[in-house]
Amino acid sequence: MRNLSFLICLLISSVLLAGNFKKGYEALEVFDYFKAKNEFTAAFKKHKYASGYGLASIYLNEKNPFHNLDSAIVYARIAEENISLTKKADWKKLSIFNIDSTSILALKEKIFNASFLFAKQMNTVDAYEHFIQFYVESNQKDEAVILQSKLAFEAAGKEHTYAAYLNFMKRFPESREYSKAKELYEETLFISLTRDNSITSYEQFIQRYPESPFVADASDSLYSLFTKDGNAKTFENFIRKYPENPNVTDAWKILYSLSTKNFDPVSIRVFTDRFPDYPFRKSADRDIELSQTLFLPVRENDLWGFVDTLGKQMIPYQYQRAEIFSEGLAEVVLNNKSGFITKSGSQAIPFFYDEVEKFNDGKSIVRIGDKAGVINRGGQWVVDPVYDDVSGFSEGMATVSINEKFGYVDDNGKLIIPCIYEIAGDFKNGLAEVSIDDKFIIIRKDQTPLMNIELEWAESFISGLARIKSNNLFGVIDTLGNIVIPIMYDRIGELQEGYFQISKNGKFGIADNKGKITVPVEIEYNELSNLWTGVHNSAIRFEKKSKRGLLDLNGKVLIPAEFDEITLPEQGLIAAKKAGKWGYIDIKKKIQIPFSFEYAWSFSDSLAAVKKSGRIGFVDMKGKLVIPAIFDKAQSFQYGFSQVEMDGFSGLIDHAYHYLVNCEMDEIQKLEGSYFRLIRNNKMAYYDLNRKIMIWKEKDF
Repeated sequence: MRNLSFLICLLISSVLLAGNFKKGYEALEVFDYFKAKNEFTAAFKKHKYASGYGLASIYLNEKNPFHNLDSAIVYARIAEENISLTKKADWKKLSIFNIDSTSILALKEKIFNASFLFAKQMNTVDAYEHFIQFYVESNQKDEAVILQSKLAFEAAGKEHTYAAYLNFMKRFPESREYSKAKELYEETLFISLTRDNSITSYEQFIQRYPESPFVADASDSLYSLFTKDGNAKTFENFIRKYPENPNVTDAWKILYSLSTKNFDPVSIRVFTDRFPDYPFRKSADRDIELSQTLFLPVRENDLWGFVDTLGKQMIPYQYQRAEIFSEGLAEVVLNNKSGFITKSGSQAIPFFYDEVEKFNDGKSIVRIGDKAGVINRGGQWVVDPVYDDVSGFSEGMATVSINEKFGYVDDNGKLIIPCIYEIAGDFKNGLAEVSIDDKFIIIRKDQTPLMNIELEWAESFISGLARIKSNNLFGVIDTLGNIVIPIMYDRIGELQEGYFQISKNGKFGIADNKGKITVPVEIEYNELSNLWTGVHNSAIRFEKKSKRGLLDLNGKVLIPAEFDEITLPEQGLIAAKKAGKWGYIDIKKKIQIPFSFEYAWSFSDSLAAVKKSGRIGFVDMKGKLVIPAIFDKAQSFQYGFSQVEMDGFSGLIDHAYHYLVNCEMDEIQKLEGSYFRLIRNNKMAYYDLNRKIMIWKEKDF
């Protein structure tokens, strides 16, 4: 207000100022703002620039009742506009008051400062808008524009609706916040219009807003919802209905994977014939070739890859671990996470899991942390990972557990039977044995019990029959709950060749799978003996006066009880022990190989293992020792070879006593077909039995 006081002093002291001017400034001297305003107003018509300056000064002063910044700037502008129009005579009279362009500009700047300060104190969009519109020539206008748009953007953010962001964008198209508002508009528009997470809402969004950056999200969500059941038909329908969806490529790959779960040439050809528009036909043709090629996981410098059966590198060394392919996919580990690759080396399922099992019938049990679930060949969840454990599927049902209680999910992952059981077996013939409160029940898939008998034990159904135990006695039932063999026996053996071995009160007999007793329960039976070997090649063992022989399934004596020990028939010969030595007889009890061995095993592949001097060798069916007794352990011959062990090391021999693999291995693993994995000193190699060659060897094997 110093300029104003100075002006007042000048005006009062000036003898040139007369009439209204004098009276106006005399009134200001005594703070009579009403009179001062009236006098300046009266003089305004004749002296606009001087009176305008005075009025602007009054309106600027916040200590009078006429304080009004908008009026102040109006009169300041009038003073500025009229200074050049003042007559020379009046200019001379007024020049002593130092009211010139510079002083008017200074006054305007004070008004701008006060008005901008007021707008900032109000801090509303409208207050800034008024300042911007009314004080257009102010230096603070640009700052006011920035503050206004910032405040408006914050208000839109609090409302956080696409309408709020759209209104902001329309009102402030040049603002700094415009691009962010555009992002939030697109996001909130997408969220708002697809809030119900339905196929219809995503379809409509894509159709109405094809340029939206969230079209990709809408397309992904549409794909996920449409194909959530994970079956092949659903993916086929998606491809046909939404050919422009960016996920169609992925849908084709999953459809192919689900449709060729056995990964064999037949299923691949069936697929390509059915879908001639499959966009990856060359890849499918390559898969036909690869499906007939066995891939073997190999290691070099602690990294794993794959070779074929010729030892040719098929997939480079790049993984921390690799397992055998199953159904065209192999588990590999990268960055301590497990995933699956195809035989072309491409990633089929991401490296996301802590543990995985090989694919079986198009499904793999996987673990994330301490939770287990099931995925399909497309990597989609069949069973969500919310369970402590999951078993394989049987008849469309899988056992799951939570807190050591078991239940069942179907092949859509729905929990059909809650986790309430202590024990839960696989479903077979539509039935499963479960235990609750230490009592067994056989249930159907709707959880209803098969029968109203309290059970102490039950087994899974085999060939439509299951053994059960009630009141400490055993019986057999069928899938309708009918009792096939009464619950009255002390023991019942497994079903073998259509027959059960049954015992009661220290005696045993035979019952067929219809419950008919074919051999009466009259045969002496000692629980401590090892007679309980069941049925094999239509014969069973029996004991009489501590000697043993064989019966047929009608109870007829095949071999009288004359031997210390006897095995069941195999390839027409029977290993038997007499007078402390083992030999071989035929079904007519005729000695075919003399009793000269410490032990004798059954024939397999036309050779039988025998023990002499504490070592094992092999005899042929004429009794000739064709392979000397030099081994500590030996497996029966199968497919032309036997795995033998000497001094703690394993090897492979053939019928002619040729070493296929020397007894130098720590471990020998039989693989698919004629292939073996050999382990020695933590190094491995692969051997082909048919070609009798090493396919591949790790360095320093």
